[in-house]
Amino acid sequence: MTDSEESCFGRLSKTNQRSQEEEETLQHFRDTFQRDQDGRFVLRLPIKEEHRSLGNSLAMATSRFINIERRLQRDDHLRKEYTNFMTEYISMGHMHEVIASQDACYLPHHPVIKTSSLTTKTRVVFDASARTSNGTSLNDVLKRGPTVQEDIFSILTRFRKHQFLLTADIEKNVPADYDRRGG
Repeated sequence: MTDSEESCFGRLSKTNQRSQEEEETLQHFRDTFQRDQDGRFVLRLPIKEEHRSLGNSLAMATSRFINIERRLQRDDHLRKEYTNFMTEYISMGHMHEVIASQDACYLPHHPVIKTSSLTTKTRVVFDASARTSNGTSLNDVLKRGPTVQEDIFSILTRFRKHQFLLTADIEKNVPADYDRRGG
């Protein structure tokens, strides 16, 4: 096989490199996962070897936060919903206050309003693609993991197998009635 064929179809192809990275990410999670005192899984982020320096994100996140604060000052309803979301996020243990640190990665966030939603009209989106002082983002330095959900064709085909079908809407990434004994 020639070098160009090797890079297009062989072990150097983008598809194969992506697959290798996905396997490395799975192995990283197997090697580093722990369970905390509440039984929740704690995983270390799978950082790419070639990207050890993320850059400073505090100034960028602070600037974006100030813009959000201005918007929230003009809209009482949005401020209330945004504050409720953040309060719930803290109470669920998804985030906590930290002392300012240059080693930390500060993720900017913003509200997304979907008036057609029956359950959650406002949700908060965290922007891991935001660029830091050296031009990289958190997404740039993290390894890619495998897709965990099935493809849409398989899902739709499975729907035809049974007479009855149940659907559900998952509101948060951890259930509100989380069983603290281990899952």
